[in-house]
Amino acid sequence: MEDIVKGMPGLNNDTEYYIMVPINNRNNVIYLPTDNEKAKVRPVLKEDEVKTVLDGIDSLTEYVIDNEKQCEIVYKEAIYSLDCTKWMELLKTLCVRKQTRALSGKKVTSTDERYFKNVSAKLTEELGVTLGQEEAEKQISHVIEIFEGCVSL
Repeated sequence: MEDIVKGMPGLNNDTEYYIMVPINNRNNVIYLPTDNEKAKVRPVLKEDEVKTVLDGIDSLTEYVIDNEKQCEIVYKEAIYSLDCTKWMELLKTLCVRKQTRALSGKKVTSTDERYFKNVSAKLTEELGVTLGQEEAEKQISHVIEIFEGCVSL
């Protein structure tokens, strides 16, 4: 979030707006009404919060999915939670599922691949704000290696 302003350029109103500029596309400007109930906004993680998330990866559990048709529901719930710990749990779930399927001679599902890319990007972007992009990419790659190593023969 860059700022909060009253009224939007070109409109005569008294609504307050968050002015947000995406890190990965500084040319875009997003005006989000502060009273918008549908849009979730939270502060970016601070350095100590990032450390807590990264230090806690060994204690994360995977999501239990009893029915393959429920995968996307579980995945969406985790993504929309805006909770980095839940994102890490989703990442672990996807890494373990990928490795388990590979050991069984199966390919990763398209749903799993799509959500893996999505949650990896979200985590990298989130951590990138605090740690810098290069360090965030390094940390997420390391986390993925750890999660993929959770599956053994």
